[in-house]
Amino acid sequence: RLAGGAVTGEIRVDFNPAMRYILQLAVSGANVATLLKEAGSAGTLTGTLQARARIEGSGGVATVKGAGQAEIKDCRWPKAPLFAGLAGLLQIPELGDPRFDECRVEFALGGGQARIPVVSFKGPAFELTGRGVTNLVTSVIDYDLTLALSPGLLAKAPGTIRAAFKKRPDGFGTIPFKVTGVTGSPKTDLASRFGQALAIEAAKEGLLNAFFGGKKKQP
Repeated sequence: RLAGGAVTGEIRVDFNPAMRYILQLAVSGANVATLLKEAGSAGTLTGTLQARARIEGSGGVATVKGAGQAEIKDCRWPKAPLFAGLAGLLQIPELGDPRFDECRVEFALGGGQARIPVVSFKGPAFELTGRGVTNLVTSVIDYDLTLALSPGLLAKAPGTIRAAFKKRPDGFGTIPFKVTGVTGSPKTDLASRFGQALAIEAAKEGLLNAFFGGKKKQP
């Protein structure tokens, strides 16, 4: 049992000629909040975990190799540093306490890094998808993500911010961005992307005025 859920799998440890371990496991129905508490983590992620992984190594983090995937149903992640930053930057408080129908990641471990080819956090009004890398030794992160907001949620952002989003067929507005820094203090390049969008819009307006004789301000 693990945090109220079921765990099945196999652990093999060889000591001769050198220590080596192999772990295969599947977790079903574990309570994420309980799991974090039992691990001594101050994380605020909640939901029900389903996961599969195969991991092997011969020592510390640098020797670990493996792959797996994890999915959390009824996922909620209040006070997460990344979402708090998005809420402040976009001036949309709801982004600071998002609720998702799905939180899913796929990962591969090796060379002291966790490579995440799939990041998928999806809710009715807010989506965050992409891929990236986390250094398991230094906690340094490097992710390429796409933020998608429903029309109703995006309408709450200032006009200069909305101009940076592109509309997709289902009406959601999307913007790609990078996340760097460390896991406890992530940084995004969204502010510069909003500035670029504003400059582009200003340039477009200037060109239109030049070609079509926009009104000039009186001195």
